[in-house]
Amino acid sequence: MKYAIYKRYSTDKQDSLTQDKEIADWLEYKKIQHSETSFFIDDAESGSTGNRADYRRLLIAVKNKEVGAVVAYKL
Repeated sequence: MKYAIYKRYSTDKQDSLTQDKEIADWLEYKKIQHSETSFFIDDAESGSTGNRADYRRLLIAVKNKEVGAVVAYKL
């Protein structure tokens, strides 16, 4: 199964490295290879709008059935 991982943080007060570590830990725990994942990343983007480049790419990938599951963290 191909997984989609979407990562976004909105300000420089948030830590992208912490998110990277949590994602890596989750992949290792689930024994998922990087080759089985597609990463969608919007750094320093507001969540108040859906007009984010990789968020739109993710939606297209889901619509086209290019991924089987989307991993969400702290909705």
